[in-house]
Amino acid sequence: MIMNKYFSDSDKLLMVNLAKDSVEMFVRRGERASLEDVPQSFKKKLACFVTLNDKKDLRGCIGTIEPYGTLYESIVDNAIAAASRDHRFPPVTSDELQNLSYEVSVLSKPELYEPKSLEDLLLNIKNKGLIIRKDFRSAVYLPQVWEHFSDSRDFLSSLCRKAGFTGNEWADYRNMKFFVFSLLE
Repeated sequence: MIMNKYFSDSDKLLMVNLAKDSVEMFVRRGERASLEDVPQSFKKKLACFVTLNDKKDLRGCIGTIEPYGTLYESIVDNAIAAASRDHRFPPVTSDELQNLSYEVSVLSKPELYEPKSLEDLLLNIKNKGLIIRKDFRSAVYLPQVWEHFSDSRDFLSSLCRKAGFTGNEWADYRNMKFFVFSLLE
């Protein structure tokens, strides 16, 4: 489910249902889902990720770090993309729909973080979403990814490898850009 307090419980449920309806309508009929009454909170320009899981296994995850449209548009677009355009997986089939669960992560605006030391970096990224950039490469982990790591060094090494860097490239922190963000609360 959604892990923030920025939205009411009914908004959170509506987000998940909108993601689910978007995937199901697209997979079954090639159509986009739509709401008759879009809540005011869904009309704000906010970035989000939509994650699809099949039981406990990742089945697709697509999103945006910066808002490009309303939250409503982002949920619909990212749900369809997670089901059909996540390059790590084949497109979702109608046979899979009954096994999918959905998560919508609404993000705060990323802020540049300039660590003063390695220790500062290791301490101040814990439990936050992180974007790393160097040269023309970048990678992002949502805050939920911390569930798979107990150590900041392992988290950073994995994120570096995701970006195509060596696992220890984060140690050269002065030549890398770090942006932190959180789930809206």
